[in-house]
Amino acid sequence: MKKLMLLFFALCFGYALQAQTTTDAAITKVVKKQQVQNPAAYACPKCFHISKGIGQCPDCKVEKVQLGTYYCPKCLKGTGAKAGNCPDCKTASAQMTRKYCAKMGGTQMKKDMKEKTNS
Repeated sequence: MKKLMLLFFALCFGYALQAQTTTDAAITKVVKKQQVQNPAAYACPKCFHISKGIGQCPDCKVEKVQLGTYYCPKCLKGTGAKAGNCPDCKTASAQMTRKYCAKMGGTQMKKDMKEKTNS
């Protein structure tokens, strides 16, 4: 009977130890995912102004495109998450990134915030 109880406790302890290891691995995986993700930002495909808000650009009245997605430079519409051609005009899509916006002469969020506070 003692051997049976000892075996039972050993199995319970082993199961608890294995469950703790699995939980730690799952938590580590979630933490790593959170560190990789960037906050969502959007850019106007016409003036390349970057902001956190979704909707229309207040200056150009054009729908904003999320950074990291592709858009049509001719139609100024978002085309999706993969490179390809615009379904409307068949123009090659371009990826909207911070580097691309800076190259095209757009303003960054931090610069805009400094200008608003100085005004």
